[in-house]
Amino acid sequence: MVDRGEPVDKRAFNEALVNKEAIGNLKLVVMDDIKTRQERGGDVSEAHSFAHLNNVSRLAPFVGTLYGYTSREQMLAQAASLFHDLVRSPSEDPKVKDEEASSNAAKSKLEELNNVGIVVTTPEAREAIGYAIERQGQYPSWFADPSTREQVPQKLGDKLWLALFVADKLEANGVRVIARRSSFVAGDRLKREDGDWRQFGFKPGQDEGKVVAIESMVRLAIINPEEVYPKRLKPIVGLLYQVQREFVLGICKSLGLSIEDLAKILINTRNKDGKNIVEVRKLKCPSDAEELRRFIESRSGISEKSIQETSADYVSSAMETVNYFSNRYTEDLDNLMTRWGPKGDAARDWQRGMVEYVNGQWFDKVEASLKK
Repeated sequence: MVDRGEPVDKRAFNEALVNKEAIGNLKLVVMDDIKTRQERGGDVSEAHSFAHLNNVSRLAPFVGTLYGYTSREQMLAQAASLFHDLVRSPSEDPKVKDEEASSNAAKSKLEELNNVGIVVTTPEAREAIGYAIERQGQYPSWFADPSTREQVPQKLGDKLWLALFVADKLEANGVRVIARRSSFVAGDRLKREDGDWRQFGFKPGQDEGKVVAIESMVRLAIINPEEVYPKRLKPIVGLLYQVQREFVLGICKSLGLSIEDLAKILINTRNKDGKNIVEVRKLKCPSDAEELRRFIESRSGISEKSIQETSADYVSSAMETVNYFSNRYTEDLDNLMTRWGPKGDAARDWQRGMVEYVNGQWFDKVEASLKK
């Protein structure tokens, strides 16, 4: 991890969170919390598993490195990352205030750990971590305007918010998300009896590829478009998005889905209350199908032409991926990625990348590149 050498007062530097031992302790606390929830019958989806939390905590310092954070700030960002999903419902229902609940739980847990001397934090640090967790799903306010997008945050809460937001979103891209989205979106959210896709009439055993295509376009064009990221983050953002696009192109061509089709599905598919997917998910995008089509094409990096020109290998590899992981959605994702024996050339490339992500080689490569 790169320390930019900024002056750090000894009192702050000596907080337990600035050393690896403390982060190790926090990981044990989070693992125990997840285990307890599961033993009590709670459902912990792959999208909110310990593997996800650990990966986000490894990505957060990379963001801090690119922004010149101190070692202490990078470690606090790791703490926020580990605790950001302490409370999580299995769906993506925006009415469920998971972020606020997780924020309160994180502050309470950190205060408890501080009081018994396991992990020492200041009240300021705990409040900053809670502030970041509560805003984890929101773009940092300065991202919205291109004229302020490149600015470096000055307040601790804003610094942790930026690191957590970017790290969490980056975990939703790249090779691992190909497996994760197939498992969570086409598994948890479709195959389970209470899966939120079912309210719109999507059926397990039939619509796995379709819901993954819809969710992918929503994230590429509406929730998390690549264009909003500051230039300084491009070294770790660009390649992750490219892999995801390859996967989505294969699904769309396999199912004969155009961007126009996906826009119409988002607008015209309604639940029993008469609300469409855009309304239920509270997506900030055009409400007219044709306008939405143009919006998606302009922001996703995917065009009607690129779908039609997608190779047969991407088509077969993408659907092989969806079927393999969605049919095993209750199993450990990292183990599934390691055991997978894909047939398609692209799928084999993706699987190699997944294994590198699981065993830490990908993180080591990124860290080495940031030190140059």
